[in-house]
Amino acid sequence: MPTSRIARPIAVAARVDRFSYAIRNIVAAARTVEAQGVRVRYLNIGDPVAFGFQPPPHLVEAVERAMRDGHNGYLPSPGIAAAREAVAADYAAHGVNVSPDRVLITTGTSEGIDLALHALVDEGDDVLVPLPTYPMYTAVLAKINDLPVTDAEVTERVKGRLKKLETQIFEIKRDGLDEMISEKILEAEAKKKNLSVDDYLKNEVDAKIAEPTEEEVQTFYGMLKNQFGDQPLDQVRGKIVGQIKNTRKGDVYTKLLEKLENEANVEVYMERPRIEVGVDDDATKGKKDAPITVIEFSDFQCPFCKRARATVNEILSTYGKEVQYTFRDFPLSFHKLAPKAHEAAECAGDQDKYWEYNTLLWEKQPELAVDKLKEYARTLGLDGGKFDSCLDSGKNASEVEKDTQDGATAGVSGTPAYFINGIMISGAQPFANFKKVIDGEIREKKRAKN
Repeated sequence: MPTSRIARPIAVAARVDRFSYAIRNIVAAARTVEAQGVRVRYLNIGDPVAFGFQPPPHLVEAVERAMRDGHNGYLPSPGIAAAREAVAADYAAHGVNVSPDRVLITTGTSEGIDLALHALVDEGDDVLVPLPTYPMYTAVLAKINDLPVTDAEVTERVKGRLKKLETQIFEIKRDGLDEMISEKILEAEAKKKNLSVDDYLKNEVDAKIAEPTEEEVQTFYGMLKNQFGDQPLDQVRGKIVGQIKNTRKGDVYTKLLEKLENEANVEVYMERPRIEVGVDDDATKGKKDAPITVIEFSDFQCPFCKRARATVNEILSTYGKEVQYTFRDFPLSFHKLAPKAHEAAECAGDQDKYWEYNTLLWEKQPELAVDKLKEYARTLGLDGGKFDSCLDSGKNASEVEKDTQDGATAGVSGTPAYFINGIMISGAQPFANFKKVIDGEIREKKRAKN
């Protein structure tokens, strides 16, 4: 019995639905516009004839002559032998030895990549791809049921972590550079005095460390008595003297290096990675045109953030008008009381008491339940009714969430996190680490003016 066949259109494979290629994608839009009567000039076409460029007569004659002589265009699949030999010779000239039989000539980049991916490459192999090329070959990192996951999608997902990693890599390399600078400066200074570095340091550091006085030993013992348990002073005296002298040795060594580096002609070309972070509309201290901008992402329930208050205050007191400081919200997901505490601070800001409330929250940590937050507002003399209404309504929840998203985008994953002119410092680090970055920024700005 005859059966009828029903024709149906051939659909595009689902696995290419999400490919993106700037040049080809725009063609569809161009054709839509063209159908509306607008003249479109397609500049993405690789055929020169489309633009009125005809092949030179001598090439036409050469092709015609070759075909009459029996050269029908058929070539060995690996490519013309002479071309493969020329490629091998060129690589040899650049120090890469490869035999011609290991060279394959393809008709284009796309064919070459396709051949490599299907026939020559195993999982984990690296492929060097010339650019520009087609993103479908290089941008797909995985497929799930034929749906691709592209490099761009993954990069977007983890861009915050990548930025933080970039900063960490810089810090490691910069620490290594600083170590080498110190070593070379010390070697040069020791050489001037015909000494080894060890002997030079004995003269310039060890010989300048004074013995601790009895009063200093007893003071140290009293401060750390709990750590020594029931041991009397005489039993731990040697340990205490050693700790005091080691601390003094570190201070003398640091000051010596600072002096020598200031006297030496040291030029550092490494540039710290910078991350663009705005102040948004968050609470800010200092002038907008200050040369140093310090932005902190913090969490009112975080004990490390509380510990960092002394460092922040030291930065502000040390640099004064040279610093603009902004506090942005970043309540961590496992600190359940923190989001409302940050909303409460914003509510206090609505009554022009943001910084007073901010300071009080640190003092009262970890007592941050909602009833306590309302109590603190009244302690500061705020309008209790307005404050309660603001806090209960969740009016500022979106502001806190926006800060958190901005921080995550910038690479913040823990608190506290700071950005000094876009340079990230993560964690409750000592003032000296901030001073190093800030002083460097101030020097660079002065140098730029001169």
